[in-house]
Amino acid sequence: MLSLCFAFSACSTQTATTVNTSEKGTQWEWKNGTIVVQTPERPAGQKSVLGLTVPKMEVVRVGFVGLGMRGPGAVERFTHIPGTHIVALCDYEEKRAERCQKYLEKASLPKAAVYSGATGYEELCKRDDIDLVYVAADWLHHFSVAKCALENGKHVAIEVPSAMNLQECWDLINLSEANRKHCMILENCCYDWFEMNTLNMAQQGVFGEVIRAQGAYIHNLEPFWDYYWKNGENDKLGWRLEFNMRHRGDVYATHGLGPVAQALDIHRGDRVTTLVAMDTKSVVGKALVEERADSACNNFRNGDHTTTLLRTANGKVIEIQHNVMTPQPYNRLYQLTGTKGFANKYPVEGYALDAKQLSASGVQPKVDDLSSHGFLPDSEMRALIEKYQHPILKKYGEMAKEVGGHGGMDFIMDSRMIYCLQNGLPLDMDVYDLAEWCCLAELGELSMDNGCAAVAFPDFTRGEWNVVKGYKHAYASLEEEAASMEKAKAFTAKLKERGAKEWAAEKK
Repeated sequence: MLSLCFAFSACSTQTATTVNTSEKGTQWEWKNGTIVVQTPERPAGQKSVLGLTVPKMEVVRVGFVGLGMRGPGAVERFTHIPGTHIVALCDYEEKRAERCQKYLEKASLPKAAVYSGATGYEELCKRDDIDLVYVAADWLHHFSVAKCALENGKHVAIEVPSAMNLQECWDLINLSEANRKHCMILENCCYDWFEMNTLNMAQQGVFGEVIRAQGAYIHNLEPFWDYYWKNGENDKLGWRLEFNMRHRGDVYATHGLGPVAQALDIHRGDRVTTLVAMDTKSVVGKALVEERADSACNNFRNGDHTTTLLRTANGKVIEIQHNVMTPQPYNRLYQLTGTKGFANKYPVEGYALDAKQLSASGVQPKVDDLSSHGFLPDSEMRALIEKYQHPILKKYGEMAKEVGGHGGMDFIMDSRMIYCLQNGLPLDMDVYDLAEWCCLAELGELSMDNGCAAVAFPDFTRGEWNVVKGYKHAYASLEEEAASMEKAKAFTAKLKERGAKEWAAEKK
């Protein structure tokens, strides 16, 4: 803590009226020892998209952009979702887009149009028979594709991280607000089993008031660095290693932050107000570059391990960690500390409640002297999970395990998005969530480049973070849900008839 105090003391000597500009173009200034970034005014004529709904879509027509590592799995999953039509496939390399036709053939669905090259996505976005553009390209192209899609009147779903700096965050917010189109961050970890069930428990008071949370992305990528796309023979690093070399901060915060932000009602009654970040020096990252580039690396920007602390308006604290370098077990942490209970996913999955709180939560203990000093016994834990199984898991869980995608959570994420579009409901995650969860990279960089100083967190909702009270998933009535599903299944049945004929004719 002394080091932080010294850092803040040093910051307070800065001139309050001096406007600085970061390497990413963000303007900021010192105010009472805290870095404050400028928040742009909402342009005239725009209004919030909190809770945005659009007319029901009987069929959701989709174009996929980016078919390297993550995109093909998304295409395959969509062949299992009734009422969707895969209209177009796009990748920088044409052969990768063409390879995804095999998923359509297997499902007896018609061939999709194929686009390729550096600007192929632009033609895809201009089509008038696409409702949703699903972006799974490399990080540096997420924004350009999403921007093009929104400008052409399409809803957009973007893999993580969906924006790489504050300017991209604000641009996506403005485009979503101006065009009244959904801009969803594809944060699949919000749909994992433990996270969903624990969210349901938190919302129903099982842990009392949740006052602290942890999340992380700790994943040694040593086996994967050479598989990230490289732009020609002279690209020795691949896009992901190069990005870590050039940029400091938590560049992949959303897996850790997304699920805990929902549990803490961020943008639905609370907001992050302050950020402080620290990192270790780079040892592994620097060595990876030197090994591949066969030359000295004197400035690997990102530390091997980054820790970011966030404080909210309601006095909650969130700790987020990032480490893709050092050898250790996979860990997203996911931990909720409440006034009456505790939840933890990694490395030991469990809940800690005393006998009184467990009984108050509707589960009678089968053991004597149950306390919160240890995790619940297996029988009590199973009973708690069964009682608070999330409705979304009840609906999609079994099929998700069959279809797959990170254990099924990808399929649940995609299915929920399509469900909401088909029923005219708000999506589970909006453009403000996208901005909040992605901006840790640049804000953390600002903090660390200035002595680990406190940074005032922007209000991406522009003052409306307290309008909605509590995070909730939207649901249609049983009658409406049944009607939309009947139409979806009828459409898909006809589409499969057409597809089967087309593939049969092609083989003759």
